[in-house]
Amino acid sequence: MASTFTSIAHTGITVASLDDALAFWVDVLGFTLERRFHLDGEFAEHVTGVTSAAINAAVVSLDGQSVELLEYSSPPDRTISRPRPCDVGSVHLALNVTNMHKAVTAARSAGWNPVGSPVTATEGPRAGTVFAYLSDHHGGTLEFIQAPQAITTVTR
Repeated sequence: MASTFTSIAHTGITVASLDDALAFWVDVLGFTLERRFHLDGEFAEHVTGVTSAAINAAVVSLDGQSVELLEYSSPPDRTISRPRPCDVGSVHLALNVTNMHKAVTAARSAGWNPVGSPVTATEGPRAGTVFAYLSDHHGGTLEFIQAPQAITTVTR
């Protein structure tokens, strides 16, 4: 039987400020802005299940993967949630990087702070891979992953 699901369409992230989020995702992380749009009325309410939902949104992409950034301007009782990675419902997006130091430095300049120092796996299938979690002041979480450096062997 063929699968009903064919691929991941996008990852959606609710943000406090769409303009600030776009500055980070496009200018710092290097994503491409695909489009901006507004959703409200019955369509937005029925899709999200949020009464009086009014959403300013944008889609950014990198290497064929899309992220939908959503800023809700309504309802007025929305809150900022800051779940820890261990809290049920917490999500993060992992990005492959070529230089952990440069990636963390760039993210830090935009208000994303490492939760600890980058850590290198010492055993298992990901040995040599460097990992770092970062968070912003609104509770967002990103993971940066740097694959082991390729070893070049010169033969004579």
